[in-house]
Amino acid sequence: MGIRSTLAKFLAPELVDRGAVEQLVAEEVKRARMGLPFYADYDPKGEGFRRYAIGGNQVRMDILPASHDMMIEIAYFLYATSGMAKKFIEDTKNFVMGRWVTFEVKNDRPDKGATDLLKEFWKDSINRMDVLLGPRVAFLGLLGEQCWPVTVNPHNGFVQVSYVDPANIDDVIPLPGFAEIADIVQVRSVERGGQPLRVIRKERDPRKPEYGRLAGDCFYWAINKPPNSPRGWSDLLQAADFISSLEESLFSELDRLNLMKAFIWDVTYEGADENDIKKFRERNPPPKPGSLRIHNEKVTWKAEAPDLQHQDTKYFFDMMRSYVSGVQGRPDSWFGSGGKAYQTEADLMGEPTYRDLEVRQNVVRTMLEEVLRFVADQAILHRALPEPEGGGDYEICVNLPSMRKRDLKTATDSLNSVTQSLVAAETQGWARKETCQRIWAAVASETGVEVDAEEEIEEARKRDAEQVSEDYRKVRSKALGVKRDESEGGKPLTPHP
Repeated sequence: MGIRSTLAKFLAPELVDRGAVEQLVAEEVKRARMGLPFYADYDPKGEGFRRYAIGGNQVRMDILPASHDMMIEIAYFLYATSGMAKKFIEDTKNFVMGRWVTFEVKNDRPDKGATDLLKEFWKDSINRMDVLLGPRVAFLGLLGEQCWPVTVNPHNGFVQVSYVDPANIDDVIPLPGFAEIADIVQVRSVERGGQPLRVIRKERDPRKPEYGRLAGDCFYWAINKPPNSPRGWSDLLQAADFISSLEESLFSELDRLNLMKAFIWDVTYEGADENDIKKFRERNPPPKPGSLRIHNEKVTWKAEAPDLQHQDTKYFFDMMRSYVSGVQGRPDSWFGSGGKAYQTEADLMGEPTYRDLEVRQNVVRTMLEEVLRFVADQAILHRALPEPEGGGDYEICVNLPSMRKRDLKTATDSLNSVTQSLVAAETQGWARKETCQRIWAAVASETGVEVDAEEEIEEARKRDAEQVSEDYRKVRSKALGVKRDESEGGKPLTPHP
């Protein structure tokens, strides 16, 4: 074959070999795929999902890439054009973040080096977390995922965080053997080639210098997704069609209302022929408001307006609003409905809403704590920050405000009643002291201040032990003082306390 190939190239220099043909075909196939419309993809059964193995016997179920791109486009469109959709997203962001976000390092060194570093990161002119965090939290719900690439200063390990729009994410590849853990994020470039970014997580290879610390190229988080799909889904995915239809119906309703305000004058002219009607129309233009109109008994003027059944439309809109609100987990009263009945409904139905929002708040808290731990780890790896005393990791806690307005009067009244009941229960021997302390801590937390029952129990035990030691010392000192007085031959004296 070698001699034949050499002879063939000598006789026909333009002839290409098998490898060159395969490369040419691969390039043409890639170019053809890039030229396909965005909605074209492989889905032979029309199920709306793509199904392929990701290692072993694991099967990944994703929305089709084209459908995922369409979901992002629809989410952007609704956010820009629909007041209801934007309110869903902004309400979630406002309840999750509140007015402020703070953090603390529980095991920081006395010089507060870790706290100062995190504050510098938070206020950095590129990071600007106090300004940029709000929109990112909002678009986490709108688009269902967030990708934050990081840049680490090679000299001091200082971290700067950027943002990748989910529309520019080509694919997310899970960690082999762990379908729920994102490993690689393929970011689209100008040429539509994938730029792989390794998702940040704790390094487990003891041969690497980053062992035990967070390392990688980007942060990636996804919400509203099944366990075997690494990419996130929008909060508006299930309700998008209904929100869009409701908005379009509202525009149609405005047109209907304009038609209801329109009317015509129906004039009856008895005994008139066509010429008489033509002359009457020329002499009698439509009357202006407040004008005078005089005619005989042969002419009748009547204003005609359309009857378009407004009651049926109102029922339809109430039904649609209730459905969309229910799908999004919001009471109707959050969308303009008023009255005592709606206030009662808001009080009763608000609890599931707050539970959903608290779950999202925990997601955001976990995201921020992971970012701040990465900042501290990179500073430690680059010897710009010493490890905490005793080694290990810095314990970083992000504090987000409570999203519910506390009724302090009701909470304090309940706390007072519970306290009296617990004192009686402990005195009568109906409950142990530790049980009463746990119940009291749970009720006291309703005032807005988190009370850790186990910490309070431990502190109470320490106080009791110290009190016992003090009482023993006093009794022992008193006994020793009495013995000294008797040994001197005098009367027993009562020592001063």
